[in-house]
Amino acid sequence: MADSLTSGSIARAAASRVCGPKVVVAPTLPFGFSPQHASHPSTMTLRLSTYLATVGDLARGLVASGFPRVLIVNGHGGKSAPLRSLVVELVTDGLARFVEAFAATELRLGVARDPTRPLLAPKLPGA
Repeated sequence: MADSLTSGSIARAAASRVCGPKVVVAPTLPFGFSPQHASHPSTMTLRLSTYLATVGDLARGLVASGFPRVLIVNGHGGKSAPLRSLVVELVTDGLARFVEAFAATELRLGVARDPTRPLLAPKLPGA
């Protein structure tokens, strides 16, 4: 739950800083791929193939409806490798000019580069 809140907050904050076209922030997915938590009572997880198919179908749908760019904000570091693989597939298929995934938790901990930077207007000297 905290991962969804973190990634949603980061997505909204990034969207509010983008200069140019309007940015739409989609709702966070309430389920993900978390088999490592399966031993905890009430854990609900998707199979990896289901998770990737869901995220991929949603991204493809956004591109098909006219969005030229999709930024996937991942709130759990354990999903980084599978999402990177999906991003490569989406870009290789020519479905978007720009698709990037990053782990919001890695960004929060300061170990990841801020991927919103290329989407923002350049910082002006003295600003």
